[in-house]
Amino acid sequence: MISRFTFKKGPRVFEVLVAKNWTSSKLKEVKIKTENAFPIFLEEDDFKKGADVFALDFLVMRNEYKLLEGEDTVLNIEINKEDLRRALETEVRRLLASARQAYFKKISLDTEDIVVTLTGLVYGLEYLNIKEIDQQSVSSVFDNFLDEKKIEVLLEILEKIEKIVDKK
Repeated sequence: MISRFTFKKGPRVFEVLVAKNWTSSKLKEVKIKTENAFPIFLEEDDFKKGADVFALDFLVMRNEYKLLEGEDTVLNIEINKEDLRRALETEVRRLLASARQAYFKKISLDTEDIVVTLTGLVYGLEYLNIKEIDQQSVSSVFDNFLDEKKIEVLLEILEKIEKIVDKK
């Protein structure tokens, strides 16, 4: 194994294991060190090339990681601002569509998923030096569930982010 580290995204903790390659026999030998962590297995080449496709996730990873063992492969991750802008746009539009559907059907959304997504969006906006939305205004929307009023506020925040991202 080349590297093992954890990172937090919203309330979720991920344990990332980077190896030259992963085979089923290697996977059988792995023990996750962090309790309740979601494991992510990446091959070295995928890790090195992944920042363009998963710019938002790699940005959060780079800002929130803790090296557990091996090389510090996270330190040298470079995030291209255009890749990040595209990733922001994708996440905003996906979450906006879900929130609109929930509002229309009067159903609740998975708060944890939304907090995880919004955490990444806030990191992305900060990285692009956009100050109109901050973590506190986003986190103030959520308690343990999303009722109709909170979905309205979520829609407002997402629509604001969408306009900001479209300008870039």
